[in-house]
Amino acid sequence: MEEHIIKTKQIKNQVDDLNNCTITVIAEEGGTVEGFESGSKQCRLGTQVVLKAVPDVITIGETEYSWSFAGWYLNDELKSTDSEYTITVTGYATYVAKFATDYTFIYYADGTIVADASSTINSSSGYKGDTNITKVIFGRQVLSLGASAFEGCTNLESINIPENVKTINSRTFIGCVSLKELNIPGVETVKSSNAFKGCSSLRKVKLEKIKSIEGWDFEDCTLLEEVQLGSKNNPVTSLHYGTFNRCTQNNLIIKVYIEDGQTSLSGAPWGATNATIEYYNASTGEKIN
Repeated sequence: MEEHIIKTKQIKNQVDDLNNCTITVIAEEGGTVEGFESGSKQCRLGTQVVLKAVPDVITIGETEYSWSFAGWYLNDELKSTDSEYTITVTGYATYVAKFATDYTFIYYADGTIVADASSTINSSSGYKGDTNITKVIFGRQVLSLGASAFEGCTNLESINIPENVKTINSRTFIGCVSLKELNIPGVETVKSSNAFKGCSSLRKVKLEKIKSIEGWDFEDCTLLEEVQLGSKNNPVTSLHYGTFNRCTQNNLIIKVYIEDGQTSLSGAPWGATNATIEYYNASTGEKIN
């Protein structure tokens, strides 16, 4: 009798496992999602789940700066711009809540924050060489990062560059030796040269919409391990022959998405003499053998 009960429970647990799946929710910079503090939940198939995004409010002095909700995304596809979004569970899925702000927030090591409403961030903005800056979140009004904007900010560890930023200019982050990872979803062109030169802690770079890099922009990034240039439907057209000059490490993998019909891109390996170059078809997203 006891053995029968145990087997019945096992069968019930197996059925429950088949009827349940995990819903993962990722809240990007600028907000949270109620009820998903751990990031995921077990949900029963066919049930409805309410996702509620809550934008952050940053208080600086006596002024409050609110983020706004930008949308719910599933597999990079916008599903809703309503902060409260009801989904029907049909299988395992990962939803991303994106937020936006009009202000560029500059975080300092001593805990203070500055909100900058400038539409242009460049060397005249006053951040060049400031070794107290640890983090920068760019607002949606910024379309381009000017020359030497954060040059020599040696303690800058984290930058959040949204899709509205389309261009990065020369020496923008040169010598930012504490930067470890870059995800720049909207930038199409890195103009001139040395934008990230000497970022010696940088390990991972993702430029999904990049079309061209015009100079020696990742020269001396000697810890780089993984680089993605382009993505599906976003082919790279040109890279400067010295883009990765003196990046001689053996463990560097550079993934490049190119136009349908191409099998390579001129100038390879663009100064990264020991790197592994992987080409992908930008029309299909598939790796080219």
